Amino acid sequence: MKECEGKGETPDPAVLADRLGRNPKTGESLLIKEHRVVVFRPTRHFWGEEKDKKDPT
Repeated sequence: MKECEGKGETPDPAVLADRLGRNPKTGESLLIKEHRVVVFRPTRHFWGEEKDKKDPT
């Protein structure tokens, strides 16, 4: 029955904050801090520059 222990207790504030995606020390949201911009680099295939299929000469 050890697995059932602690379910009725109030979770630790630091653990609760971590589950909510916040820094336990400052309480700030980690979503903004961890946000990263993904740079999209179009390839030749994306632009349709396949010289083998589209050769004007």
